[in-house]
Amino acid sequence: MLSDGVRGEIGYLCASDVAEVGNGIVLGGKGSFPLNPTMFRAQHGSTRAPWPLKASYRSEVVPLSCEIRSARSWGPRLCKDGFELVSDLNLGPINDDYARRVEEIAQAVTGATRARAYCSAVRRAKEGERKTYAEYAHSDMGHESWCPKLRDVEKSELPPGLLLDDDENIKRYAVVSAWRYLGPEATCRHSHLALLDPRSVKRDDAVHFEIRTSDSFGSNYRLKAPSSSKSAPHHHAWWYFPNMDANSELLFFTVYDSRPTFDAHGALGIPTIIHSAFQDPTRPVHEPQRQSLDLRIFLTWE
Repeated sequence: MLSDGVRGEIGYLCASDVAEVGNGIVLGGKGSFPLNPTMFRAQHGSTRAPWPLKASYRSEVVPLSCEIRSARSWGPRLCKDGFELVSDLNLGPINDDYARRVEEIAQAVTGATRARAYCSAVRRAKEGERKTYAEYAHSDMGHESWCPKLRDVEKSELPPGLLLDDDENIKRYAVVSAWRYLGPEATCRHSHLALLDPRSVKRDDAVHFEIRTSDSFGSNYRLKAPSSSKSAPHHHAWWYFPNMDANSELLFFTVYDSRPTFDAHGALGIPTIIHSAFQDPTRPVHEPQRQSLDLRIFLTWE
């Protein structure tokens, strides 16, 4: 264990270098992926694929040992760093009013004019499952996703929970994720969410990753595994917030921002935060698997 963090395993992609093979996956095809088609459309909408389906896709992931430091003493801010932990909240139960409460918090953190929660995903293990979360480095959008192309996307192609008014004068818009630990213990110790400082990403580190169903398209970014090492690139700065409290803390991170306020040095096609779940190697032996909730929020500034 490090003095202010841990070493944990994060999955990096064995990127394809063959022209006929793409980096991506087709939902419903061979291989496994944690999203079913319904959840996929709720997050990625029903946009049309910008190019024909490739003959095959590669999505092999290799776990690499990473140094993951605690960000609690640093205190990153959403506006400057792309992610932020908000504490001392009274989040209350997950009920019909929960999304409205988080919308208000998101507005207070960002200064947005409006906030709309449009999609949520609960990670809860079923009996016999080892995990229900993605232990590989990824963003939640890529440059071909619906949000970067919002001005050109038909309303029918948007995520089904997102409704936009024709008369809105939107000067800036963004999508943020509000990640909450749900238990079963009071604080998170089994596994955490690691976030990659965007300033530590180089242009050649990431690859565009396609995600398809039979009639819709989405994408994100993955990190390439080094070809000659079992360790992650040393320049990658991974951070996490240990012992997140189930009732009073929310972790916000940027999915997309049309006018970004943090510097990603142009390494990715869009301003977004790469993240990954990882299991805490210092967790108690019989610590139960964690449960969590990811709530996507669409923000606008007028």
